[in-house]
Amino acid sequence: MIRSATDNAARLADEREPPASPEKRLARPRILEVKHGRSRDPFERVPAEVLHYILCYLTPIEVLEVRRVSRRWRAAADANLTRCRHLDLTWDDVRDVSEERLEWLLRRLPSLRRLTSGRPVWADSIKQTLSVDMISRLLGHLQEVDLWYFSVDPQSLERLCASCPQLEHVHLPEACTEPCLAALLRHLRTLRRLDMTRADVRGACLSLLPESLEALSVSRCDNLPSACMRQLTRCPRLRELSVTRMETLQSADLAAGLAGCPRLESFTVAGCWGTQSTFLRQLSHCPRLRELDLSYMPDVQAADLAACLAACPDLEKLTVTDCMSIQSACLRQLNRCPRLRELDVSRVRGLQGADLAAGLAGCPQLERLTVTGFKDLQSVCLRQLGCCSLLRELDLSNVLGLRTEDLAAGLAGCPRLERLSVSGCDDLKSTFLRQLTRCRRLRELDVSWVKTLRASDLAAVLAGCPRLERLTAEGLKPALALCLPPAILPSLRCLNVCWSSAVSGTSLELLSVLLPGLHTLKLRGFAVQRADLSGCLLGVFARIRALSLTSPGSATDAALRRLQGFRLKRVDLSWCYNCSEETVTQLVLACPSLTVLGWCCDQSRTEAMLDSLSRHLPPDRDVTLEVDGGLLPVLPRLPPGPLRVREMSEFP
Repeated sequence: MIRSATDNAARLADEREPPASPEKRLARPRILEVKHGRSRDPFERVPAEVLHYILCYLTPIEVLEVRRVSRRWRAAADANLTRCRHLDLTWDDVRDVSEERLEWLLRRLPSLRRLTSGRPVWADSIKQTLSVDMISRLLGHLQEVDLWYFSVDPQSLERLCASCPQLEHVHLPEACTEPCLAALLRHLRTLRRLDMTRADVRGACLSLLPESLEALSVSRCDNLPSACMRQLTRCPRLRELSVTRMETLQSADLAAGLAGCPRLESFTVAGCWGTQSTFLRQLSHCPRLRELDLSYMPDVQAADLAACLAACPDLEKLTVTDCMSIQSACLRQLNRCPRLRELDVSRVRGLQGADLAAGLAGCPQLERLTVTGFKDLQSVCLRQLGCCSLLRELDLSNVLGLRTEDLAAGLAGCPRLERLSVSGCDDLKSTFLRQLTRCRRLRELDVSWVKTLRASDLAAVLAGCPRLERLTAEGLKPALALCLPPAILPSLRCLNVCWSSAVSGTSLELLSVLLPGLHTLKLRGFAVQRADLSGCLLGVFARIRALSLTSPGSATDAALRRLQGFRLKRVDLSWCYNCSEETVTQLVLACPSLTVLGWCCDQSRTEAMLDSLSRHLPPDRDVTLEVDGGLLPVLPRLPPGPLRVREMSEFP
């Protein structure tokens, strides 16, 4: 009688749960075995606090599947969902989870306060599929909502505002119309943050902007008239403003709006071609400005920028990438910004080293400096880096004309440097690398395509930087075996030697001895074609967890067969046309730890790989296939099971 009552209670706890499909039932984990009336679940004796700690690493959608394992896991999952305050919906969730099941999940999230959406890069091709009424019915305490995957209309937004009176942060979906925005602003008078990126509005509704608004984004609103920027005077509390890529923006309208925003702290006006820079003088009314982004603004004048810098002493971040009209003399005004922490002056035409040096002299708190894409930079300015003792990141990629002694002198005054990139600096001699031995905190180094790189200098860096974790040396010409440190370097975890002609089987064998902590290896192009993989696989790949062999001709079926049985967790085989789908499937089956497979190819090969993996993967596996994001909307929808598909992410 007691057992029957317990079973009935357990069934009642799962009321209204949508039944799983046959494929989903086959894919459930089977870790329970009952013998002689006792459960052999290894987690049966684990404390509830430990189970909660484990579930914290899962998304609510994944916790939903954990509920199906056992009664113990169901109780732990319900407790985790009850405390959940943030739900991030990805495109995979929207595509693979039905609206009925998503609604069932939302019913079990009484503490939810934030509902956000992970927007992929190819967001232009996504159609809104979910209903806003589902949020209105179930999430009355919501404070932030991203409606990117939801279809909206004025009536549904009115119901949302009535059901969620505490709503303060709203992201509108693409092509949101004027009546929808008007309904939202009319009913949410306490709105603090509004993101209307790509909205199809004409601007009349901006007269309803509430006084409480603190952040506003009108990026890529192509039909928004420039005169609407004058309505910003209605928002005296505005702290963040983004008007990226508004081609019709007029400087006078923007200046009139900024005059009424004395609390502005972050201002992004990137990519507004044709907009004059006179509005920058109006920033003198914004003494609290901390971040300014003027990227891809070809008409920015030096006098206007200098006046802005002189009026904003609290500026902490400045980006003027690709500002072609700037005369570098205005950068001398940086000495009036003693709190500046980040500076990006990449591809500023006519940049003079003396002007940059004068500006850096007044920035003792600078932590990140980006100076890329210059053909004739006067490298004497780098000696001024000694005044920036707090510098942590320095990017000098593709800068021609650098003198080794200038860079070495500058690095001598940067003991806290953690990241350095000199990729593509053809004129640089590698002797400056020995100066990096003074940077004991260096964690990442990029010396790709440095033609004069010598093996002895690179080996000295590896021996003198005990915290180095990532080394990128694409196009390496010296023999890799000569570049390795004489002693063991356990800190190095990621090595990128793509397109390197000096990689051999012997050098790869040394990696397992001198770099015992190495877990990510990128071999591409010549690195694989010239290496004798048959003799070195057992030594180096025994510890590798992430391996990249992308590009045509990098890997063959024979090489992949030798990888079978290793404890790989992630493999990237994008554009490897010499590998068949059958061999790749065999590799996945022979490596039980493999969970992510990169396969960025054309549509026909991607569909063939999907078909092969879906037919051969056992139900107890969990494999994610990363493909080209543009193919996701046209690929066939996979049934619930061990295989998932997502957009290609950056290789670690």
